[in-house]
Amino acid sequence: MFLLRFKYLTNISWLFGERIFKIGISFFVGVWLARYLGPSEFGLYNYIISLVGIFTALTTLGLDHILIRELVKSKNWHSLLGTSFWLRMAGSIALFLLSVLFFPFFTNNTRVILLFYLLATIWLLQPFNVIDCAFQAKVLSRYPVRNRILASLTSSIVKVLFILFHADLYLFLVVLIFENIILALGYVLLAPRVSVVISKFRFQFNIAKSLMKDAWPLLISVFAVALFLKIDQVMIIYFLDTDALGKYAAAVRISEAVYFVPAILISTFYPAIIWAKQQNKTLYNNRLQKFYDVMIWTGIAISAIIFAFSKEIVQVLYGKSYFDSGPVLAIFSWTVVFVFMANASSRWFLAENRQILLMVLNVIASIFNIILNLILIPRFGIKGAAISSLISYSIASFWGLLLFRPARRNLEMLCRAFSPWGVLKRLGIVHMLFR
Repeated sequence: MFLLRFKYLTNISWLFGERIFKIGISFFVGVWLARYLGPSEFGLYNYIISLVGIFTALTTLGLDHILIRELVKSKNWHSLLGTSFWLRMAGSIALFLLSVLFFPFFTNNTRVILLFYLLATIWLLQPFNVIDCAFQAKVLSRYPVRNRILASLTSSIVKVLFILFHADLYLFLVVLIFENIILALGYVLLAPRVSVVISKFRFQFNIAKSLMKDAWPLLISVFAVALFLKIDQVMIIYFLDTDALGKYAAAVRISEAVYFVPAILISTFYPAIIWAKQQNKTLYNNRLQKFYDVMIWTGIAISAIIFAFSKEIVQVLYGKSYFDSGPVLAIFSWTVVFVFMANASSRWFLAENRQILLMVLNVIASIFNIILNLILIPRFGIKGAAISSLISYSIASFWGLLLFRPARRNLEMLCRAFSPWGVLKRLGIVHMLFR
C-alpha cells in the first residue's frame, strides 16, 4: 500500500512540477515576446493561436479520459490505442480540409489565412497524444512530462533567439509547430517503455463505436471550454483590431499566470476529500467545505492584489505601449476568484459523478460569453470583453449551479465560504484567538 501511495504521489509531483515550469517559462517569454512584437503584431499572434486552439479541442474527440479508463480495464491496448489514434487522425484531417475550404469565406486577409493554415498543421500531430494516455493508465507520468518540458524549453529558447535576431511573426508560429513535432516524436520514442508498438496499431469499428458512445459528452464539454476561454479574443478582432487584441491578451496572460495555484491546492486537499467520501458523509462535507473556504479566499486575496496594482504591473511588464491593458487587467483580475471557484466546484462534480451537468454548465457559460461579447465589445471595447469574461466565469462557477437541483447543495457550500467569520471558525482560527 505504501509503494502504491508513493507511486501516485510521485506521479502527481511530476504533473505539478510541469505545470509550474510551463506557466513560469511561457509567462516570462510571453512578456518578452509581447514587448518585441508590439500590441498589433502580438494581437495577430494571439488571434491565430486562439482560433486554432478552439478547434484543436475537437481533434481530441473527447477520447482521452475514456481511453485511459479502458486501458486500465483492458489488456487489448494496441486495438484501443490504434482505434483512438486513427479516429483522431481522421478527425484532424477532416477538420484541416474543412478549414481550407471554408476559412477564406470568413476573411479576405491573405496574411491571416496563410498564418492560420500554417499553425493549423499542428492538428495533424495531435493523434500521437494517445500514447500519453498509455502512460497515464500506468501512472508513469514522469516520461511524458519530461517530453513536454523538453519541447516547451526548446520552443522557449528558440523564441528568445528569434526575438534577439528580430524574426518575423510567422517564425514564432513555426516554433509552435516545431514544439508539437518534438512532442509527437518524443511520444513515439517513449512508447516502448509501456510496451506500445506503433506498427501494431489497429483500427476496430466495434471499439470505435463503443469509445465514441461514451466520449461525445466530453467532446462537447472540451469544445465548450475551449470556446469559452478563447472566443473573446476572436471576437475582439471581428469588432476592433489586432492592436486592441494585443493589449487585451497581455492583460489576460497576467491573470492566467496565477492559475497554477489551484493545482497546488487541489493536489493537496482533493485526495483527502475523496478518502473522506469513502468513510462517511459528514467528514466528506466538512473537508469539502474547508477546501472551498481555502480556494475562494486564496482567489480573493490574489484578485485584490492584482486589482490594486494592475496599472503598475502592466507598466513594469509591458511598457507604455500597453497602457490600455491596465484597466482591462483591473476588471479581469476578479475572474481569478471564479477560476478558483470553478476548479473547486468541478471536483464536486467529479466526486459525485455529475460530468453531464458539468458539460451542460460549460455549454451555457460559452453561450452567455458569446452573447455578452456581441453586446459589450462594440460598446465598451476591450473593457467590454473583460466584463463579459467576468460575468461568464461567474455563471460557469457560481450562478449556473442554480439551474440544477443536484448542484444547489454545492452552491450552498460555496456561498457559505464567502462568510469570513464562518471560514475562521471552520479553520480553527477563531478558537486559537479566543481560547
